[in-house]
Order: sequence, then C-alpha cells, then structure tokens
Amino acid sequence: MRHGNRATVRGNFFLGNGQPNTGGVRIIGEDHKVYNNYFHDLQGSGYHSAITLMNGVPNSPLNRYFQVQRAEISHNTIINCYQPFLIGAGSDNELTLPPLDCIIANNTVLTNNAYVIFNLEDDPINMNYTSNIVWGASLGLPDTTSGILVTDPQMELAADSLWRPQTGSPLIGAATDLFSYITDDMDGQVRNGAYDIGADQESSDSVVIYPLSSSDVGPYWLNSVDTPVFIVTNVS
Repeated sequence: MRHGNRATVRGNFFLGNGQPNTGGVRIIGEDHKVYNNYFHDLQGSGYHSAITLMNGVPNSPLNRYFQVQRAEISHNTIINCYQPFLIGAGSDNELTLPPLDCIIANNTVLTNNAYVIFNLEDDPINMNYTSNIVWGASLGLPDTTSGILVTDPQMELAADSLWRPQTGSPLIGAATDLFSYITDDMDGQVRNGAYDIGADQESSDSVVIYPLSSSDVGPYWLNSVDTPVFIVTNVS
C-alpha cells in the first residue's frame, strides 16, 4: 500500500515456502483494511515482515511515507513466519510519526521460528489490540498488554495443506465482532454464529476461495488438454 488511502487486502494466501525475504503486506497511509488473509512460511523481516505498519513523515511529499492512521487488521492467520508483525517500521529522524488509532483484532499467530511476534521499532499511538491469540515466540509487548492471549491456538495441517483450527481450538467462536463488513472467511465461507479468531471459520460449506496453482493461472493453451488438430493442405 505505497500510495493512497482506504485500500482493502482480503482473502489472499501469502505462501513463502521458507524462501529468504518473502513478505506480506506493508501498510502506509490512512483507513486501510487487512483481513481474512493467510500468511505461511514467510522468512522476511523489516519491510518484508508478514504485516508491517510503517512510520510516517510529517507533511510528507508524495514520494515519501504518509502516517498510518486507522488501519484495521483483523481475522488474519499467520503461520511460521519469521516476523509476524513489525510496527513503526523505518523509525528515524525523518520517519517520526508512529501508527495512530489502529486496530489489531481477531488475529492468530502460530510459529516455530519467529524472532519476536510483535517487533516495535516505535511505539504506536492509541493502538487497540482485541481478541488475538498468539503462540510460539516472545510476545515483544509488555505482559500487561490487553487483547492478546498467549496460548496454543491448537491448529493442524489440513488435507489442503493449510493450517486450520482443530476441534476444541480456543479460536472457535472467540472473536470479538467489531467490523460489520467481515461476513465471510478466507475460503469464501459465510461466518455464521459466533465468529472464529483467524482467517478460517469452522464451516461445512463449500470452499470457493483457495490458493491458486499453476493449473489455475496463465494462458489457456498452457493447461489445455484438447486434442490438437492438424490440417494438411497442398501449397503450389
């Protein structure tokens, strides 16, 4: 989100496959929404973290960094990412405006290799943490921070190679309903009843959104199974 305001990032699968410098979403500017995204095996840090909130420049020119204000980051699932959250990225004598009035809610982090779950390069102003469940690395925030529960989310690798809540997971039905625009999950399944924390809602509905493979994208002819037709003609 390099320029502009009020952008939405939803229903994406960021699959890093453990490769160096793989990252997710970097937020700059005002009123952005980031929800229902799945981040897995991203090994980047700094600007290449899974979710990065930049510091801003006072009276920023168009080619610099506008302050992050009122970002809503909700219902994301972050699995085995080296740096799940970076807040106040780039803080220096020029980038002096930390994120302001942002909400981080209903997200889950499960990791076995994170440096720290929340890496603060600057202290955000009026940050609201609500109903997040994280596990596997140092929190990076004061132990008194409310809205973050450090406990095993009890997830398992499903048949589709995505990590999803197990039966009895503390994620199920534990979200706080803050945003009326969130009505489905990362699979495109309707969120009925009590919402689950993270990108996935426990549901028996059909999955309509899923990670794309090489057979789902690109020119039709690359994946065509039609029998070729050869036409023989005489040319004089």
